[in-house]
Amino acid sequence: MTRGNDDRDRGFVLISALWAAMILAALSLAVLWMVREQAHIARNVATGWLLRETADAGLHWAAAKAANADLERFAPDAARPGALYAPLVLDGRQVSVTLSLERGRLALNQASEEQLIALLEAAGEQTLAARRLAAAILDWRDADDLARLNGAEASGYRSAGLAYTPRNGDFGAPEELAQVLGMTPALLEQIRDSVTVYPVEGRLDERFAPALVHAALAELGATPVPEGANSAAAMRNAASARGALIRIVAYCCEGARFPIAREAVLRLTDRAEDPFLIYHWADSMQPTTKPRSERP
Repeated sequence: MTRGNDDRDRGFVLISALWAAMILAALSLAVLWMVREQAHIARNVATGWLLRETADAGLHWAAAKAANADLERFAPDAARPGALYAPLVLDGRQVSVTLSLERGRLALNQASEEQLIALLEAAGEQTLAARRLAAAILDWRDADDLARLNGAEASGYRSAGLAYTPRNGDFGAPEELAQVLGMTPALLEQIRDSVTVYPVEGRLDERFAPALVHAALAELGATPVPEGANSAAAMRNAASARGALIRIVAYCCEGARFPIAREAVLRLTDRAEDPFLIYHWADSMQPTTKPRSERP
């Protein structure tokens, strides 16, 4: 009996030891996996930071070029009418930079209903849908709580189950359009580069308008831009004029697994010690600049 009990005890100890070894091995593998994952995350964070800093350097470079009226390296952007484009290499990384003028965009906080409808139709919306969305945009920015025909005020948002209501004030950013009742992500992506919320002086300048704005203005009967009015020289001069409100997008980097697009909106000044005022400097919500290899 005693020997049998001893054998069973030894067997139990052996099985326990094997289980303990398996658990320790599993824990070791889990710890190793966690360490590798943490290292992978750390590398991604470091790479993202490096790409962001490189894109920011591209923004600084373009801003300095505009402030010094030295835009000879910029050529008309074949991928985006009304904009200038320049490729450059920073610390061995390919950076693509576009520069455009805000006065070529539709002023979101001043645009008329007809202009908004024309822009939305140019983006592919059917007429009735465009009218409804234009009315909702106007209701978002106006100061009252009275819904216009086809529009949407607070009650409409509550009926749609939304936890917010219209601002009843100016749009703070083009991305705020995403909250307007009826707006879709795909449509916002299409029109975002065609609108501005920044203080543009004077009327919209068709010479520097994106393709959608050109199409909308043509629908409204605008006179076509005279040949040569938006030449490379004209665009460079306008983009480096004192008081010009410009948008710069820097895309880094060609071939990167997770490319970064950074965007700035600046107003050029006539002060050497403070050559531009910054209205906006952040990640671009959509990369409007593509790597050089993706361009025509």
